[in-house]
Parts: sequence; structure tokens; C-alpha cells
Amino acid sequence: TLASLVVRERFENVKLIERVRCPTLIIHGQADALIPESHAIELHRQCGGPSKLIMPAGMTHNDFDLLKDIVKPIQQFFLESNVVPTVTEGCIRKFKKHLHIPPPEIQAQATAKDRDLLA
Repeated sequence: TLASLVVRERFENVKLIERVRCPTLIIHGQADALIPESHAIELHRQCGGPSKLIMPAGMTHNDFDLLKDIVKPIQQFFLESNVVPTVTEGCIRKFKKHLHIPPPEIQAQATAKDRDLLA
């Protein structure tokens, strides 16, 4: 589509993502008609640090469930990445020096690859 051609020319994310070293969460709707899902998959593959790709089935570019599609995955990603947002300090802070094992209910939602990392 014309929209995807315009957007493709404006951003060099795939070229630049290999320089990213921090844990990276990519959320992209499978029903997004503006940006092809292949773009998110390529970002995930090329990321220079640990990355997680979440692709909600019914999510479009502009229509999604804020809690289910965005907030909950971000909360889980923070747990898996060993960081938590702090209300009093207004920043993200590590709370353990080593890997934090997520609670069982979060582990149950993890993919097989994620569970292998916790073993």
C-alpha cells in the first residue's frame, strides 16, 4: 500500500536495531494493515541484545486492548528482564544483582524458549 511505502522510507529501525544492547520488547499486532508484521519479526531477529516479540492476534495499528495487549506484556517483560518501575523514584531500577525468577503465574505464560532460560 501507499502508506507502507511512505513509512518504510522514513525509518531505519532494522538497520539500527543491531546496536541496541538492552532488553527490548517489541509489540506488533498481527492485524496491523499499516506496518507489515515481517518488519517486527526482522527487528526481533536483528536486535543486538535480548529481545522479546509479542504479536497479539486481533491487534491493529490503532485498535487494541490497552491492558491486555500493552500493559500486561510490559509488566511481564519487566519481570523477565529483572527490572521494575518504582513509583517513588520515578525510574526503572534493578532489584537483584542476578536473574529474578518470575512468579509461577508469569512462568506459566512463558513460551517454551522462555522456560528454557529459567531452567
